[in-house]
Amino acid sequence: HIFDKTSPVSASSTGESIPYYKLGITIDLSAEMFRWDSTYKKLDDLQISSGALEMEAYKEIADVRGKFYKETQVLRGKLEGEISKPVYYYLMRYWGRWEKEADRSCPSCGGDWRVHDKLGDEFYHFDFKCIKCRLVSHEATAFDDERKAVIGEYRSFREL
Repeated sequence: HIFDKTSPVSASSTGESIPYYKLGITIDLSAEMFRWDSTYKKLDDLQISSGALEMEAYKEIADVRGKFYKETQVLRGKLEGEISKPVYYYLMRYWGRWEKEADRSCPSCGGDWRVHDKLGDEFYHFDFKCIKCRLVSHEATAFDDERKAVIGEYRSFREL
């Protein structure tokens, strides 16, 4: 998030930040990740600031249909290839649907992604995880605008 001064890469079991130099990645990939981190923080700042670009910035960090998400998936794949470990992206979720939030599908593939049994799962601090799409997220915290809840929800090709 905007106020975080550490690496955006963290250990799944503890949540502790992992500095780039400890990842054993190339300088080029470190530079790409630094640029990605800077962009994410700028988008987070725009959506927190509640100005004219608030919703556009929120869509970029909370929806799998955005350009930023697509760029993130490319970078995530490169990182995964260099460290030989699965790399997950935290998908922001602020607005949700009060009655359906816990049962929503993976926004990317439409599959089940609710973490039902957190015991023994290294991602115990997340409510949602999709292994196939390498996504994690939390339940929404705001339920005051169902029109905004659609951001970050799965939509089939027929719905687009």
